[in-house]
Amino acid sequence: MKKMFLLGLAVGAGLMLTRPFLQAALAVPQPHMQDALRDLNAAYSDLLVADSHHDHGGYAGAATTAIQQAISDVQQAIAYRDSHGP
Repeated sequence: MKKMFLLGLAVGAGLMLTRPFLQAALAVPQPHMQDALRDLNAAYSDLLVADSHHDHGGYAGAATTAIQQAISDVQQAIAYRDSHGP
């Protein structure tokens, strides 16, 4: 009886430890979210250049802040989907 309990405990612990790796391996591709992330990163780079000229009344700087938040949100959305499945 004790052997079965220990075996069950070992299997349960093993499953808990491998779950993140299994989720990552089974993650469904998210091409639209990946495209959005790529486009946001490109927009952020362009806005940094525009903001360096200081001739946009502070709006380019505000836009970079908004883009940073959008990048973070998209990354979190991708991670959420990866960890919760399709």
